[in-house]
Amino acid sequence: MEGRYLPIFIIVAPYAVNLQVKQRAFGAESDVPLDLKRFIHIVRSSGYRGYLLIETLSVKGKDYDPFTVVPKFLEELRQAISRKARYACSRNAQVSFKIKREGLN
Repeated sequence: MEGRYLPIFIIVAPYAVNLQVKQRAFGAESDVPLDLKRFIHIVRSSGYRGYLLIETLSVKGKDYDPFTVVPKFLEELRQAISRKARYACSRNAQVSFKIKREGLN
């Protein structure tokens, strides 16, 4: 959730029913994990109140055991939720959030 998509997310998030939390930021082939602390901060700031669905990714040619991968990722997500994430959103997202919340159209 970067750049041009963040302000849109903040506007529609309060109306969403669920969000899918992917294990990797750039798809299954990527080695870059999702920054869960920042993700949770953005979700909390948006006013979202629905479910968080987790998605783990299997990569062709690599061992994948969902009975170990899923609980591990779930625990990482739970830890991120329990922490007080303090990442700053981009300035545009803060402005969009303020407009949405305070009715400054």
